[in-house]
Amino acid sequence: MRVPAVVSAGRLDNIMLPLAAAQTFKTGALVLRDGSANIAECGADPAVIYGVAEEPAGKEPVDAVNKIIVTRATEQTRWWFPTSAAPTSANSGVNYGVTKDADGIWYVDFTKTGGTARVYVHQVDTDTNRVEVSVLAANRQPAP
Repeated sequence: MRVPAVVSAGRLDNIMLPLAAAQTFKTGALVLRDGSANIAECGADPAVIYGVAEEPAGKEPVDAVNKIIVTRATEQTRWWFPTSAAPTSANSGVNYGVTKDADGIWYVDFTKTGGTARVYVHQVDTDTNRVEVSVLAANRQPAP
């Protein structure tokens, strides 16, 4: 079983935003802002990524609107993500796509390259089978 993504380094641009209706994602989910500026989980092969959820959706609301903490994808922000296979040094410096597994955990998918790449691998950790990534500039959803 994979372990969800965790924030690694960079300017941590954490923000609490309203959650879109009927969201059920886990910590470490890739998220975007919908047409109403609410946070929703990205769909398969997301072309736009606002950031990564720092908590699961559906927690008890702190006020009248259910909100969630998100670390926004910026040029400096990085996360440690699980991978589709054991990473090697050859994976460092390469762009890859992302996939959500059957348990709802997002991971870096080494089979997705080229036009389906969404993240850049900065370094690998072979002890934990994780890679440190940032979201590619072309796929970062700008703040409203």
